[in-house]
Amino acid sequence: MAITMPALIEGVVPFLAQDFAEEVFQQDYSDFKSFLRAIIINRFEFAKNNGKVIKIYFMELMYHDELRTQFSEIFMTHVKGHFDTLIDSYKEKGELMDMPNSTIMRALITNIVGFLLTRFVVMPDANWDDEAEIDFTVRYIMNGLAK
Repeated sequence: MAITMPALIEGVVPFLAQDFAEEVFQQDYSDFKSFLRAIIINRFEFAKNNGKVIKIYFMELMYHDELRTQFSEIFMTHVKGHFDTLIDSYKEKGELMDMPNSTIMRALITNIVGFLLTRFVVMPDANWDDEAEIDFTVRYIMNGLAK
């Protein structure tokens, strides 16, 4: 913990957050659904390739306030502004309802991270149809559970 977490927080995590922002937020998407699919696929591939490290990192986040604070600062520095800009543009186009950006971000993060944690940490050996699950996640975020 004393050796690996400072290295992760100070070097690896900011780089990954900046890399994520460049990969996802610097693209043009025809609509919010396309953006949503891209972000889920991006994080899915990242989780698939880094599952063990993510599992350790999330476990440590649960028990260490200083890690949560640093993680929050990294998110605010490298990701939040991009998210706000994109959300505002989709609101202007009439694709997203008028609610606080923080609420929209929380809903997106909760659903995407929940899917990835279930897929790669809680039930990694289940019989997954990953493409179908990504589609279901996009559809759920876009439409909720209503028929």
